[in-house]
Amino acid sequence: MAGTTRATLKSFFRGQQTGAATPHQELGFGLHTLVAPKHQNDPNAIDIVAIHGVNGHYAKTWTHEATGFNWIHESIPKELPESRVMTFSYNSAVQFSKSNADFFVFADQLLECLLTERSSPAEASRPLIFICHSLGGLVFKRALTRSYENERYTTIYESVAGVMFFGTPHRGASLASWGNLLGKLVKTAFLGTSTNTQLTEDLKPGSRILDHTSKAFPERAGDLKIFSFYE
Repeated sequence: MAGTTRATLKSFFRGQQTGAATPHQELGFGLHTLVAPKHQNDPNAIDIVAIHGVNGHYAKTWTHEATGFNWIHESIPKELPESRVMTFSYNSAVQFSKSNADFFVFADQLLECLLTERSSPAEASRPLIFICHSLGGLVFKRALTRSYENERYTTIYESVAGVMFFGTPHRGASLASWGNLLGKLVKTAFLGTSTNTQLTEDLKPGSRILDHTSKAFPERAGDLKIFSFYE
């Protein structure tokens, strides 16, 4: 089944256009289920988790601004009717944020949410596919490494079958420097401590936390099916 699922996903995503839209209400941070399997105990069910990037939104990131079409909500179930489609919401805001969290924190939050959502034996054994945009890819990479290191998350590590990276800054992003500069200027002039400069520091090329994640991930990725998209 895993091989069939991976082949289907590969074919499916080759032909998709990025769009998005559905849940517009703010439900807070954590996992949000957009589509549940038609049959909860379907042995062929899989879990697909989308993770947005910097300053992203769990629904709007995947929504086409002009048409309001949310492709992970509308398209994936048509191709993979046995899938549960979820999105992970976390505080990725850089400007106008009081958070000092980094993607290590976000990764731990993701793992805890997955444990809660996949609490039954049937759910815990489902294959996991991740769709990651920008910073979301780094959150996933850290979560995978963490799930390997901590027995608490063993079922998650053993279930991850593949990941798709969309514009993930694996080696850092030059824009992070500009974001950090802007953050400091805004922080000094107007907002006190309302800018997360920690996150932009971590995204700089050569940062300690980014270097650690980049080195650890290949050792834990194993036989994962990995697809990267960039422009």
